[in-house]
Amino acid sequence: MHSSCGEKFIEEVTSRVLFHSILHLGEGLRQEPMNAQAEHLLTEESTPLSISFSGSGFLSTYQLGVSQCLLENTTWITQRTSKVYGSSAGALVAAAVVCGASMGGVRDDVIEFAKLVREHSFGPLHPAVNVFKWMENTIRRRLPLESHKLASGRLCISMTRVPDGKNVIVSEFQTHEDVVKALLCSCFIPMYCGVIPPSYKGVHYVDGGLTNIQPTQTAGQTITISPFSGDMDICPQDDTSPLCDFVVNGHCFKPTLSNLFRAGTALYPRDWKVLSEAYVNGYQDAVEYLQHHALEVRTEYESIAEASRVRHGISVLKVELSTSPSQPRTSSIDSDDRHVCALQFTLK
Repeated sequence: MHSSCGEKFIEEVTSRVLFHSILHLGEGLRQEPMNAQAEHLLTEESTPLSISFSGSGFLSTYQLGVSQCLLENTTWITQRTSKVYGSSAGALVAAAVVCGASMGGVRDDVIEFAKLVREHSFGPLHPAVNVFKWMENTIRRRLPLESHKLASGRLCISMTRVPDGKNVIVSEFQTHEDVVKALLCSCFIPMYCGVIPPSYKGVHYVDGGLTNIQPTQTAGQTITISPFSGDMDICPQDDTSPLCDFVVNGHCFKPTLSNLFRAGTALYPRDWKVLSEAYVNGYQDAVEYLQHHALEVRTEYESIAEASRVRHGISVLKVELSTSPSQPRTSSIDSDDRHVCALQFTLK
């Protein structure tokens, strides 16, 4: 692996990918966000609808929380979507949605691995930590063997082709192994996950987020979901309002300290509790998005309280949602030593 041939190969891979990735980063900073789709499109059945999960790293727990909310409260959205896009770790979330995997189960896997990573001084870069192997084990454990039948034609995975650095969207799968390999290619960050990139159908690929961090369809509406504050449909809303946005692959991200912290957490989670909180925040942001579009939200939320009770110590988050335009009122109440994580909703 450390031979001169291997070093020459990885040097060529890195240079090609970085060169072509820079071409996709945009011309720099811009003043206004790009997303200006009409709100009524969400409720028009004739409009092609898709969902897109951006690259997210360990903060994929945020997207899992959003998915849990959509599955529990608006199943017609996930059923109506003809395409579910995903890039990098977002592709794992997309696969979980399409293949009917447990959002809470995948979340628990992410959090448990984050605990393991934290035990080592260099985190995910420590020789004893194998991020790539953990991803493969998680994919094989959580996705059903008939995943290719469920995913083919509907799951769209963003990958970066090594030979020319171009972005490729894969959506047709002949076997379960095709789904596994495509997901691994989409998540492979050179040096972070290993040295030799994985291959799909004989071609080497690396992380899809390098060339298309938030893949979308060309026609109709795409509900974009990201754990980073920006112009996406469902994402964290930072209090600060910078004068400009940072454009990555045609999508705007807020250059805030909070986003900088999120980026660090996505690659190296120093506190696994942040990942648990991200799951709850994702669920809450999804509820606010649905209410913003005047969609009906269930008044019984015992399932999310049960799903979020993950044996991880964070405070109970109480959210009171109202159908009025006013913002939801939130408060955090510490429980006893166990610190149950739950959501309590009331509609007025």
